[in-house]
Amino acid sequence: MINLIVINAKKHKKEEDIALKLLRKIPPQLWMLWGIESSGNIQMYLSKSHIFFMLKSLPVYKALLLIFTFPLWYIKSKQNLKLSTGMICEREGKHFVLLAPANSNKTEFSSLENKLFYRFRCPYLTFERNACNILLGVFVSSVMLPYWLKNGLVIFCSDEVLGVKFLKTTSLTLLKGGTYKEIVDYFSENVGKEEFAYNYVKGYWTVRYLEEEHPGFLKETFKSYKGKDVVRMIVEKLGLDTTDDEKMWGQLDEFLYNHFEYLLETE
Repeated sequence: MINLIVINAKKHKKEEDIALKLLRKIPPQLWMLWGIESSGNIQMYLSKSHIFFMLKSLPVYKALLLIFTFPLWYIKSKQNLKLSTGMICEREGKHFVLLAPANSNKTEFSSLENKLFYRFRCPYLTFERNACNILLGVFVSSVMLPYWLKNGLVIFCSDEVLGVKFLKTTSLTLLKGGTYKEIVDYFSENVGKEEFAYNYVKGYWTVRYLEEEHPGFLKETFKSYKGKDVVRMIVEKLGLDTTDDEKMWGQLDEFLYNHFEYLLETE
C-alpha cells in the first residue's frame, strides 16, 4: 500500500501530479528490467519540513529525543537539511518517504557535479529526477544490495523511466586510476563528495555494462541471490578476481573504463 500526503496541496499540485505519475511508471519498469516487485507499505509526504517528516516517521522515543535535543541537533544539521531533496526512513517494515517540493532547496552545482551530472534548469524537472531516484531507492531496497550497486540500479532505471540521462560520459574519468573506497551508506562519516560520486558512478556503469552486454543477467540473478551474493555473481560473470575484494574493486574500475572509454572520444 502506498499513501501520499501533500502538505499545502494547492501550492504543490504540480509536484503531486509528478509523484503520482512516477508511482505509475516505476513499477512496470522495475519489473521489466529486473523482476523487482514495487510493493510494500509506503507512507509518502510531500513537504518542505524535514522536522515534520521526522516527527511523523521516527519511533516515539526517537521523536521525543529529537524534541529534547532539537536546538543542538538543528545547528549541527541545518546545512545538510538545506541541501536535502528528500529523506527515507524505515520503521517496523514500513517505509516513510519525504519528497521536498520544487524550489525548496536552491543550490548551485559544484564544479565536480557539473562535470558528472546533467542539470535541469526547470525546477520541476529537477524535482522529478530527485523524486524518481528517491522512490527507486525504496523499491530496490528489497534486493539488499551494497550502496554503490543499489544506486547504480537507481540511476539506470531512473534514466529509463524519465528518458533522460543523469550521468555524463565524463563521469567515467572517476574510474581512471582512483583510490576511492566502497562506502556503506549515505551517512558514512569522513567521506568526501568525490568518494560519494565515485560510488554512484561505479554502480551506474556496472549496471549499464551488464544490461547492454548481458541483458537478462541481473534479472535472472535477482531470482536467486541478494546482497553481496549478487556482487559475487557479477564478479564471476566479468571474470574478475574472486579471492581478493580489494583487488577486484580496482579491476572492476579498469574493466569498466576500458570498455566504455570509446564514449569519451565521441562526447
